[in-house]
This record gives sequence, C-alpha cells and structure tokens, in this order.
Amino acid sequence: MFYGLRTAEPHHDGTPHWNVLLFARAADAVAIAAGFEKYFLLNDSPEEPGARTHRVRRVEIDPAKGDATSYIAKYISKGIDGFGVGIDHEDSERQRDTIETCVRVEAWASIHGIRQFQFFGGPSVTVWRELRRLSRASLGVIEEARQAAEEPSWCAYVNVQVGTQGRSGGRPVRLHKTQSDAVGLYGDPAGARIVGVESDDLVEVTREREWTIRWPGADPSLGFFSSLESCQ
Repeated sequence: MFYGLRTAEPHHDGTPHWNVLLFARAADAVAIAAGFEKYFLLNDSPEEPGARTHRVRRVEIDPAKGDATSYIAKYISKGIDGFGVGIDHEDSERQRDTIETCVRVEAWASIHGIRQFQFFGGPSVTVWRELRRLSRASLGVIEEARQAAEEPSWCAYVNVQVGTQGRSGGRPVRLHKTQSDAVGLYGDPAGARIVGVESDDLVEVTREREWTIRWPGADPSLGFFSSLESCQ
C-alpha cells in the first residue's frame, strides 16, 4: 500500500511530466518501482534513445537536502504562481524567473484540462470540502470528521477516515450523490450530482440549492441589472 501526491508540468513539446511523491513501507519499495517501470517504460518503446535514463527516475528523500514537503512544494509552486522557486532552470533559452514561466504552465493545463496536482491513496479531499460546507453540527462519525475539517486538521480528518490505507468506498464518511435526468451541453447524461456526505446510518445535505444560468435577454421578466446595481 502507498499514498502520496502527483504533480504535472509540461515538457517542451507539451507532453505531461509527472513528479510523484510516494510514502510506502520499505518492504514495498522494490515492487512499487517495478510497477512504475512496467507501465511508464516497458509498455511503450523502452529502447527509444534516452528512455531508460530519463523516462523513469527513482530518488529517495535526502534529509540533508530537505524533507518531502520541500521537494513537492517546489513543483506545486512552479505550476501556480512560481513563488519562492527563483530561476526556472528548465527554461534553457532565457533563464526566466518561475513567476513568469508559470503563466505558460497554467495556460497549458487550462487548455488541455490537466490536473496540476492530485493526492492519491488517502481520504477524499472532496469529502473534506463538503464537510467544510456543513455549518451545523451533525452526529456520529460525520460530526467527528466535520470538527476535524472545521479546525482545520487534516491529520485528525485522516484518522477519522481510518488512515491512509483504506479504499475510498470503505471510508466511514463518503460523498452522497443523486442521479439526475439532466443532460450536458452535447446531449449526454450529466450523471450523478454531489449533494452532501453520508455514513452508514446518516446523510447530511450540504448543497440545498440548485443554481441555473439564465442569459440576459432570454427571459424579459428577469429585467436587466449591472454588477454595480446588484451590489447595492
């Protein structure tokens, strides 16, 4: 079992490059490394020039250089605002500051719909966010999780959700969804919609309102107002 965080940044040709921070038992390290090699190297053109050297690299955290947070914070910052990184050494032509080059990274991620960083193997971040929407006290394990999110204490939340080794469907607190007959922009089913959180014996609704978009001029009864008037 393992858990961690994955970040994505673009190569010069626009293909995603991953940096993955993994926490695992030492006894599982060899098997995990073999899995990465199998799927990211051996499955596709392993003899491509430079593939064995550059495509998959395993690096153990060196306390002399910093901890896990130091390692991954750099790659998160490179894709958001560039704060604290300094010169972007991947920018071989001009050596610009990462505060400037990160704008291009954000555009790349937005155009191609790429998640720039994502946790895996631990409790759901979406459940955490829904708990933060729940302003009233609840009961049982949902209340324990809500208090952890309200504090906020991610550590306490992980403990309520039985640690990092469980599977998403087996967590004490899960997302509560409802099926909808609505269709998307291209006529395909919109699918299930998140409306709250649930445990084995309780459902808490966190999204009590349903919002719709009405464009100006489409319905004369709505009238017209400016952003200034709407704030008065």
